[in-house]
Parts: sequence; C-alpha cells; structure tokens
Amino acid sequence: MIAAVLAAILVLSGSVPFTVVMAACVVSCCVLMIGWMALFSIKLNAISLTPLLLSVGLCVDYCTHIGHAFWVAEGSAKERCILALKTRGSAVVNGGVSTALSQVLLLFGKSIVFTTFFKVMAGMFVVGLFHALLVLPAFLSLLLGSSGESRREIEETGLLRPNISACPAPSEEQIDVERSPVANGGGSGGDVRVAPAVVGKGLRDTDDEGIVVEEGWEST
Repeated sequence: MIAAVLAAILVLSGSVPFTVVMAACVVSCCVLMIGWMALFSIKLNAISLTPLLLSVGLCVDYCTHIGHAFWVAEGSAKERCILALKTRGSAVVNGGVSTALSQVLLLFGKSIVFTTFFKVMAGMFVVGLFHALLVLPAFLSLLLGSSGESRREIEETGLLRPNISACPAPSEEQIDVERSPVANGGGSGGDVRVAPAVVGKGLRDTDDEGIVVEEGWEST
C-alpha cells in the first residue's frame, strides 16, 4: 500500500526529493495511526484494516497539497511555508472537516464495524491535519532553512540588478544639446534646454519646467 502511494506521487510529481519527503510523511502517519488504534483499544483485524488503509491515503493527500504548494513557492523556507499554508491551508482544513463530518453518523451505530470505522477515520482526521498543518511545514522550514535566500534579500544584495550593458545606447537625438536663449523670448533672456523629440527629425524646445515653448524641424 505504501509503495503504491509513493509510486503514484513519483509519477505525478516527477520529483524524487518531493517523493522522499512524502515518504517520510507516510511512515510518520502510519506510526501515529498504529498508536491511535492502541490508544482506543482497536485491534488490527479485517474490520480495522480497511479504514486504516483509507486513512493512509487521505493523510498523505493532505500533506501532498501543502508540500506541493511549498515546492512551487519562491523565497526562503519560512516564506514558502507561510505561503503554502495561506494558499492551501484552508482547502486542506475544509477537506479534513468534511471527511470527518461524513463519518459522524457511524458513531450512532450499534455495530462494531461502524464504531471501529468511525474511530479509525477520526484518527485519520487528527493525524492527517496534524502532519499537514504543523509537522510538515516545521520539518521543511528546518530542513531547508539554511539553504534558501528570499527574493527580497537577493534584490537587496544586488544579485538581481538589471544588466546595464544590454541596454541600447542613446541616439544622437536623445542627447541634450547646449543651452541657448529663446529666440522670441523677451526680458529675462533665460536659457532653455533643448530636448529633442522624437517624431522623425523634429525638435522640441522646452523650458526648465518641461513646458514646450517652440517646435521645429531639423534641417538636413
């Protein structure tokens, strides 16, 4: 059963490290489920084996959602864990709660089959959400915490600065020419800055505040 679950994860994810992490989750969930059965005096037999196998698949399903969200996120390990819980946490909780509610009616049954099924599935709800929302994020943040740099830290160190050498050089029309008095200006004789503009060979004179004062065309 465990081998089939891990094989499905490997085929669907295509990632060996991700499969290894999920394998650790499966083993941990199985150990806790055995402890849950011992806590409630549930014997391992044909009746309890069926919900136990179902619980293994559902437990790893919750962990897979959180783990996949962590794997595709960017940033440091802590930021990726927070993002995974924000994006997938509510969906995982809804899935666990809805599954638990669907088993509530079994609690009122008088048959040992119903009560055993309910107890094991209740353990699945507790163990699955405990691993998906607490154990797995803490494990990933501690395991990868020393190796991941956040995107913000990389930008602050300048590793993501744009490649200036790849920018095109400015044309002659884009270079400011020398200041000269306004041809029709009167009185102040203030200088203007000629900023060439950009339609064909047209030139546009602007003052210091960027207001167009004269337009013309460059003679060829």
